[in-house]
Amino acid sequence: AVVSTQSTGESWLTDKDDILDYQLDDYHTPFFRNRVNRLGGGVILYIHKRIPVCKLNKSLSFSDEYNQCLVVDITINQVKHCVIACYRSPSTTGEAFISHLDHILSQVNSKQCILTGDFN
Repeated sequence: AVVSTQSTGESWLTDKDDILDYQLDDYHTPFFRNRVNRLGGGVILYIHKRIPVCKLNKSLSFSDEYNQCLVVDITINQVKHCVIACYRSPSTTGEAFISHLDHILSQVNSKQCILTGDFN
């Protein structure tokens, strides 16, 4: 199966933006995580409609002032996968980000994962 995903780091979206303004033809409504309490950063993840089952994993996705990770569970040919889109700001050390990412990866260890992002 061909996996069709697109991710964008540094989306710069805020809570005032309408995610439907960023909709792409033939893709599900975009998944996104905005930076908290600051401008910049953020991630958007697009999943093509040929992948019919996709769901935000809220318990593993996170956003703080410097780092954002978005985890979306997808199913292809009855096999579960996860797509992880991340942004790590260069304004912070990598330790907090690595800790968050390590936690995510430890929780999805039974799934095949696609890891994308801007890791600075």
